[in-house]
Amino acid sequence: MEWHERLERKRLEKGISGAELGRLSGIKYDNVMKYLRGKVEKPRGDTLSRLASALGTTEKFLLYGDIEQTNGAATVNYDRATAAEFIKTSSQAYDQKVYNEAFDLTLELQKTFAKESLVGREDFQKALLLIYEAKLKNRT
Repeated sequence: MEWHERLERKRLEKGISGAELGRLSGIKYDNVMKYLRGKVEKPRGDTLSRLASALGTTEKFLLYGDIEQTNGAATVNYDRATAAEFIKTSSQAYDQKVYNEAFDLTLELQKTFAKESLVGREDFQKALLLIYEAKLKNRT
């Protein structure tokens, strides 16, 4: 499931129209409709945060889907291959706190790189791994 499908699902669960979502989030109706129809791969700036807030959910949910706890381990349903395996592996290899830190770090990196069109997917993955490894070294 893509992020725009989760956005639409949350909108329907809340029982609001696209126009109402626009009003609640402060985003123009035309742009909201583009997001709901999947015309935008990923919104820029604080748009995702505003949509999530208006729908009573999180950016994490809109981007990645559900996170379920099972016997202390996390099972994550990702749509984005960029960080999915890395974070899933980290959740199995390290404690839940490290997993949550990796998840938050991924969001921050994606926000940063979304502003710079010069950074590609490979650079994003390399930066994520380097920063995460540094965080792990600082914990020990």
